[in-house]
Amino acid sequence: MDSDGNITAVDSTLKYVNQYDSSGNLLFFWGGDVAASATKLGVVKTPSAIATNSKNELFILDEENNAVQMFRLSEFGAMVHKANQLTQEGKYEESEKPWEEVLRLNAFYTPAVLGLAKAAYKKGEYEKAQKLFYEAGFVQGYSDAYWQVRLKWFQQHFPTLMNVVLIGGIALYILNKATKRSEWRRRWRHRERSKKPLVVQLKHAFYILKHPIDGFTAIRYEGKGSIWSSLIMLVLAVVSFGVMRAGTSFTFNPSVVLDINLVTVFIQFLVVWVGWVISNYLISTIYRGEGRFRDVVYGSTYALFPFVLVGLPLTLISNVMTLSEQSIYNFLSIGLMVWVAALIFWKVQGMQNYSVGEASMNIFLSLVTMTILGVLIFITFGLTNELKDFFYSVYQEVTIR
Repeated sequence: MDSDGNITAVDSTLKYVNQYDSSGNLLFFWGGDVAASATKLGVVKTPSAIATNSKNELFILDEENNAVQMFRLSEFGAMVHKANQLTQEGKYEESEKPWEEVLRLNAFYTPAVLGLAKAAYKKGEYEKAQKLFYEAGFVQGYSDAYWQVRLKWFQQHFPTLMNVVLIGGIALYILNKATKRSEWRRRWRHRERSKKPLVVQLKHAFYILKHPIDGFTAIRYEGKGSIWSSLIMLVLAVVSFGVMRAGTSFTFNPSVVLDINLVTVFIQFLVVWVGWVISNYLISTIYRGEGRFRDVVYGSTYALFPFVLVGLPLTLISNVMTLSEQSIYNFLSIGLMVWVAALIFWKVQGMQNYSVGEASMNIFLSLVTMTILGVLIFITFGLTNELKDFFYSVYQEVTIR
């Protein structure tokens, strides 16, 4: 530990030297090229011990080379120590210029971005702080800054919002009273419902949410599902899941700072869904099930409807929430997954004419089958690649000789 409280430790296993500040935040790490045959100045092959002096110079024992090497702070390192020390002492505004210099020397040094974000937050520049916390990947700071931005927005627009709500409510009440006995409202109440099969089948998704077992049984015996309605439901569910993965706020989904490949997300979702359909059908045919393959397909798509009904609104709401409302977000997101799982359970029970115990066993065996299929496919692809490489090597040998 040096005089500023920074801690430097050697990692003899990975052969790295790591330096942390007094709060345990990583500042630097470095290591040498262990494959190099010659000894190089400044390169430590196997660090085994470390010490420091009053000038904060480091002395590192290289066990492999039987040498002690001395390290002094570079201009960049000294600037980092200065800026970080000010931040550790709570002098965020004074640390702003040193952090800017650090960022000028190294535009990819994340602690500098985080230090500037704290300085902006301290100065009340919450929108700037929010942006910098996002770049630094610091969720708590991002949430705190957004909370301040949201509070300021509500303080400025609350009177307008309340006036709009109040006037809108009064207007709707007056309109309802004035048109209660009107002809057009009577015609609307008694309008002819669409009898098109596809429309009826899509509306059946809402019936399933209220009466799941009866709804899935109707798909099996009353033709309330079709290939087109199921395809539409599947596309809506896949798109909704992709929007959830890519559109959820950084506060609850830190991975959005990375580039999310929606094609990969869609493929993963469809692979899991297809694996479930095949596994569930195979187990159902063995385990005294009454459902046909198309029934399993139709029911498995209708069971995904909560992704559309809850997933999309939850994604939008997450972008106006902070970590203070995390319990609400977690309740809704977990509730969504539980709802989908429950619909899948009732689908198996209703379509296959199972008891609760039989449906539970069917789902368990289906999941085991999915796992086995996944392992077999993985092994098959692995062996196929090896076989391809083998034939290519033989081809090269023949053509060269």
